[in-house]
Amino acid sequence: DGGNRATPPQPGAAALDFARSNFLPLALIGGMTLGLLDPTLGCLAHKYSLSKYSTFGIFVISGLTLRTKELGAALQAWPAGLFGLGSILLFTPFLAQFLVQIQFFPREFITGLAMFCCMPTTLSSGVTLTQLAGGNSALALAMTVISNLLGIMFVPLSLAKYIGTGAGVSLPTKELFRSLVNTLLVPLILGKVARETSKGAQDLISFLKLLSLGKFLIWTCIPYVGIAEFVDGNRQGFSVLSAVLLSLVPWIQVSRSRSLLLSVKPKAFAIIVTIGVYDFLSDLIVVSNFSNFM
Repeated sequence: DGGNRATPPQPGAAALDFARSNFLPLALIGGMTLGLLDPTLGCLAHKYSLSKYSTFGIFVISGLTLRTKELGAALQAWPAGLFGLGSILLFTPFLAQFLVQIQFFPREFITGLAMFCCMPTTLSSGVTLTQLAGGNSALALAMTVISNLLGIMFVPLSLAKYIGTGAGVSLPTKELFRSLVNTLLVPLILGKVARETSKGAQDLISFLKLLSLGKFLIWTCIPYVGIAEFVDGNRQGFSVLSAVLLSLVPWIQVSRSRSLLLSVKPKAFAIIVTIGVYDFLSDLIVVSNFSNFM
């Protein structure tokens, strides 16, 4: 063969490539596993509200990585945005009334799943998963912000209509709105403002790289160089950081609920997971069929 035989990939390199390509699901699974094995650190993190800080960090990163042209693309996709908001705030809650008819024990699982259908987009994972799938992250960001703000009005109505006032749920509207502003809008605006007010230092970054001074010096020089250029040149690193912050949420929640999770029979747990997956697939099929007409 003339000595042109291809060198087989090393097992370590293949494993590293797999970890890079699937870092987010591995981080989520790792966080949940760690919470089940030893909940001590997770409970301590919950005590100091680490999940709020992680969500704040995720939206700061979203603002830092948000290009202005992506905002234009999100505005052009306004029909898809309106359709998405309608499916989140109207269609999915509509399905909750069918879930509560299922006779299942423990009853709290079905009630919780029905209440989940009435909730708006998750704050921390929606944008990250959209970026991972290569979708319109700016539109996902806008839908996350709008659906959660509108959810303050829609969620109580959906809970009362489809689940009933006996569900025992009350929403402190003012406190919820303040929390959403502080953990969602403020970090997003801060990240975007920092990106837009520090452009135009690509030459300095290139000069530091040319001198081979290493990434450490470049990181320490961020306040003095263009943040936008730095972020765009290190998007993979910021994506990994966002995934790590996101993985803190299931780690903390599983740590808090470890004793309850272990008390549930595996069969019951498997059934409720199957019902949840079926509900998700039903939503996906309906939404996909309707989106084909848009």
